[in-house]
Amino acid sequence: MAVTTGQVVTSKREGMLVWLAASVTIVLWASVYLALKMSLEVFSPGEVAFLRSFFGSVVLISHARVVDMPLPTGKQWLEVAIIGVVGFFFYPMFLNYGQLHVDAGTTSLIINATPAITTLLAVLFLGERPSLLAALGIAVSFGGVVINGFAVQVGHTQSSLLGIFLLLGAALSRALHFLVQRRTLQRLTALQVTCCSMFVGTVCLLPWAGSAVVALPHAPLRCLIAVAYLGIFPSAIAYATWAFVLARAPASTATNLLSLVPVLAVAMAVAILGERPPLLVYLGGLVTLCGVTLVQGKKT
Repeated sequence: MAVTTGQVVTSKREGMLVWLAASVTIVLWASVYLALKMSLEVFSPGEVAFLRSFFGSVVLISHARVVDMPLPTGKQWLEVAIIGVVGFFFYPMFLNYGQLHVDAGTTSLIINATPAITTLLAVLFLGERPSLLAALGIAVSFGGVVINGFAVQVGHTQSSLLGIFLLLGAALSRALHFLVQRRTLQRLTALQVTCCSMFVGTVCLLPWAGSAVVALPHAPLRCLIAVAYLGIFPSAIAYATWAFVLARAPASTATNLLSLVPVLAVAMAVAILGERPPLLVYLGGLVTLCGVTLVQGKKT
């Protein structure tokens, strides 16, 4: 993986682990939109957010107890709480309410603005300076986002403008989550940050716990499987693997890899849900892939 600032991957073995962790994260996050679409057939956006965070917290806390994970200190809890509120409360709420008005494939394309937003914030607030090749790759990736946005406007006129703005709010929340998380990972482990921040998010979502529990016995099995899958795989596992990546690569470089998520998500939506995005979506996906290749092409 290309690393231009921040911590440097010190060995070939660690570099392989970073790539493996990034690949796991990308595949699991690409599957979010399909599972979310099925979950929202029965549960409200707030109930889905709570159940997803609850299942994820149960898995992470159980693992933390097995490995005897130390808890953050008083000051560290403040950073962890910010990560939890932004990443596990605001982000899922914006995402879930937004997807009520936008299809799964298009949702993933709008959330794809996250790498561009993260890069801008990383340059402004973290002092990161991507290489010229990486900057070009980020610009190309953003071009793919613009093409996909145009495709949404042309081919998805049924999508609500409110839904699109909510999803852009989700992308901004996610970018802030990644940036604060990267700073915190300099002092805490990936497991500490992910486990404790997700717990904070679960606490914030408790107002939806009662209605979620009432709805559970009446939900079809496939919806129960979908919401449990959201909590265990794209949440507990993927957020932990992503924290591992962020701890070892600059935020701007690492998050650009997420441009691959909507490419896979659209493919899944076409194959599983039968969605048919406009042809421009495929062009935008190709441009995005080219941008990711450029960013990762600079070796240290």
